[in-house]
Formats: sequence, structure tokens, C-alpha cells
Amino acid sequence: MKPFFVTRAQRFPYHLFDRLGILEWMISYKEKRGKLPLYILSYHRFSPYKEIIPSIPRCLSIWDFRQQIEYICKHFEPVPLSLIASCIRERVPFPKNSLVITIDDGYKDNYIYAYPILKEYGVPATIFLTTSYIDGGQPPWEAKISFAISRTPLKEIYLKGVGKFSLEGEKRRYIATKWMIKRLKKFTDKRKNLLVEKLLELCEVKIPSELGGKLMLSWEEIKEMSEGGIEFGAHTVTHPVLTKMSLEEARWEIESSKEEIEERLGKPVVSFAYPSGIYSEEIVKLVKKAGFLCAVTTKLEEIKPRSNPYELGRVTGVDEDFSKFKAILSGIHYKVNTCWGLIR
Repeated sequence: MKPFFVTRAQRFPYHLFDRLGILEWMISYKEKRGKLPLYILSYHRFSPYKEIIPSIPRCLSIWDFRQQIEYICKHFEPVPLSLIASCIRERVPFPKNSLVITIDDGYKDNYIYAYPILKEYGVPATIFLTTSYIDGGQPPWEAKISFAISRTPLKEIYLKGVGKFSLEGEKRRYIATKWMIKRLKKFTDKRKNLLVEKLLELCEVKIPSELGGKLMLSWEEIKEMSEGGIEFGAHTVTHPVLTKMSLEEARWEIESSKEEIEERLGKPVVSFAYPSGIYSEEIVKLVKKAGFLCAVTTKLEEIKPRSNPYELGRVTGVDEDFSKFKAILSGIHYKVNTCWGLIR
């Protein structure tokens, strides 16, 4: 079982290369030649606190986010995802040293914390919306798990079919939340929802009716950001794993989310994000048929002029380690990961 917390040994190469000035030299050298690799960065949630919040998985502090945005603006040319999709489809070169920022799900902290920073630096971004979550709808099932695990009085929990987890201390609760979410993604949507309800029952926690409204964006906030230069893409209606349902159900999830966003904003929606990054050849066909011009996955890979516009990789789980962040943008991250995999 691989740990979710990255060990010091794993981070050591990034820190060493950074202290030696290698990362900065590589990025500056490639920048001058207009040869920086093109990546699509993926974020989820943002926090006003400098430390990691164990009860909020995939969360980045606004201090770290600002540092990353400042660095991106120093070396890269942030561009909209739609522009990159157009370049691929029309077979024209990407803008030199371009980079794309995306944010998934549609949490309210995107508007409160991330949007002001993006607006301040004039950086475009695409936010992928799960439409049933918006405007006080049901909170994401991942948020329900996080809420329950962070508040249960239990010190240990066993969820049949998922596993047994220690809840002793914040760090273990964080790890338990991460692993539960990862394992539940393997089930059908129906089975997953039943297990989430079972977990709430075991944890003796009730989800407040107002949680969705507190956690997720409103259409008013979305419209304001849309007018402020933020693009919006579709991320389905209920965030299911599309390959775990019938093609007719998947088609409804894909098309309905697109239609609602377009109706609310009065703008075309051209990009789609596969929930959990999981897709198949049949799902790709549905996305194309729905009228999307591109779709993003969770594959960590550089975007090339001949990349499949419906299978665009992204750098997911961007964290607070600035040395690792620079290593990813320089392209050296792949080599370090490969070597680390061989060592393990």
C-alpha cells in the first residue's frame, strides 16, 4: 500500500535540485528558448490557512497558490484550455511557454480564495462544474466522507468491502479519508452511495442540510467569475464513474451538465472533465457526440501538438511542496519518479 503522505526521501531529490539551482536554471533556459513543456494543472480546493487541513483532502493554502501563480506568471504564459484545444484541432503551434490552469468540482472556496488571486494576476482558468452540487444541492460524496471521518467520536472504523481504518489523530483520519475515497471509486454509483450512507451511520454523524450551500458555488458566483474571464466546463451532473454505469446513463450525465451550464451562462461549454479521470472508448465517443471540443483526464503527461484533444493529461494533486512544483514544470519530475519507482 503506497502512503498518501510523501516521505522526506521522496521529496529529497526535488529539494536537492532546487537548492543547487538546477530547477531554476532548467526552467529559465527552456523559457528563453520557448521550449517549456506544456502542462494542464489541476486544483480542487483552497484554504486560508498555511497548514494542511486534514479534514479537507486535495486542499492548497492560498499562500502556496499565490506563490505558484507568481512563479507561473514569471516563466509561463497562462492561456485558456479552449485555446489549447483549438490549437490541437487546427494543428497550429501552441503559444510559447503556455500553461493551463483547471479547477474541479465547483467548491465555493474557488470563488472566495482562488478567484481573487487569478483576477489579480490576470490568469485565465477553467472550472469544471458538477451541476447537481451547485446552489445548495447535495454536497459531494467525498465531502460527506471527509465530514463524517473528521467529526466521528470513533477511534477506529470498519466498513465492509472497503476496509478497516484507525482514526487515532488527525493524520490517520486524513489517510483514512483518502483511502476510502480512492477505494469507493471502484464501485458502481449505486453501491458507492449505499456505502457512504453506511459510513455515516457507523460514524454516528448526520450531514447538515446547509452543508451543500456552504461548500459549493452558487450560480450567481459562477456568473460573476464567467464575466471576469473564467471559463466553465462540464464535470457531469452527479460525479459518477462513467464506466460503472450504462451508456444511456452516462450520456445523460454528460449532456445534461453541458446543457445546464450553457443555459445558465448563455455561453458555449466546450470542455469536459472525466470524473476521477476514468473513461473508456465508448465514453469518449459520447463526449464527442455531445459537442465538446476537448476533455481532460488525470494522466500526468505533457501536452503535445498531436495529443488527443479528448484525452488530455493533467498534473493533479498539486501540493504545497514548491520544489516539487518547480520540478514538475521543468519536466524533471518524470525522471525522478521513474528512478524512484526503480529504487522501490
